[in-house]
Formats: sequence, structure tokens, C-alpha cells
Amino acid sequence: MEDRELYRRILGIENPWHVASVDLRLTSKEVHIYLAHEDLPTWPCAECATPSKLYDHQPERQWRHLDTCQYRTILHAEPPRSQCPTHGVRVVKLPWAEPSSRFTALLESLAIVWLKAASQKAVAEQLGLSWDEIHGIDDGHIPGQSCRTDKSSELLRPSPGSGRPARTSAPASRTHPPSGSGREGFP
Repeated sequence: MEDRELYRRILGIENPWHVASVDLRLTSKEVHIYLAHEDLPTWPCAECATPSKLYDHQPERQWRHLDTCQYRTILHAEPPRSQCPTHGVRVVKLPWAEPSSRFTALLESLAIVWLKAASQKAVAEQLGLSWDEIHGIDDGHIPGQSCRTDKSSELLRPSPGSGRPARTSAPASRTHPPSGSGREGFP
């Protein structure tokens, strides 16, 4: 299987989008996936889904995705903008990310699940993101609300004398990060 087809399947990319190229950067331990789309004269309005004339494209944007075999994975695309008769020019909805996000929906979903059981610092370290980026995901998934619940904050409490969080019981259905060194703060 060719790398473009592999990443198309891994990412769930479907028409009109496709993987145009894959750039493996060994020295920086990154995989860059370049996405493109078919030439369509109309795109659904992001507000009302009315088929609307293609207006133009945003400059290339990047979204951080889940790592691929411990390589930071970054998607690139030039999102189309459509001109809706009702709502004007809008960036179309992208299947891999929420509007204005710099992360894929899958990465954000994983971060949100982990934030229910671990500190922002621990999740940031695990995903290779800054505290500010994780804080933005935590605050941004539902405006005005944190991913954390009262119960999730009880999952971690300081271990006596260690200065690190210790795990208490947690639901078995939660997604867990890989085990190994550097996973402090994760159940």
C-alpha cells in the first residue's frame, strides 16, 4: 500500500478530499500530510449547508494530529471558502477539525478524555503540546466549561512525600495513554 493511501485510510479522508503527498522528516521526527480536494464549483455553507459558490481558499493551514509511530503528525491544507447568499463568505467545514482549531478532532478528543483523569501539565507532556495549547483545548471544547468534572478532579491526589499525583480508582472505559516512563499523572 502506498503512503498516500495508507494515510487516507488512517485519517478517514474521503471525497472530495484526498492525500496529495506525505513528507516524512526523519531528523525532526515529523510526518507532514498534505491534503487537497477536487475542483468543486460549490461547497456547503458552514452555517446552513446551502450549496454555495466557491469564493477562494485560505492560505495553507496546519493541524496537529495524533502521532504516527511516535512521529509528530501534521496535516496541511488550504481550506476553501464559499459565498453563501445568506451568510456571506465562510470557510467550509472540514471533516478533520473544528472551525478555528489548530488540532484535529481526534487529537482534541483524546486530550479531553485524558484531561478527565490527569492534570493539564501531564496531558501536555504526553501529547507534546504546551500547557497553553492543552488549556485552550480544555476551555474550548464547550465554551465556558472545563473538560474536568468534580469527579475527575478526585481521580488524582498528591502521593505523600512525592510531590506527584497518585491515582485513585477510575472508570475502566477511559482511554489510557501508553505505559512507560514519563507518564506521571496518568492512571
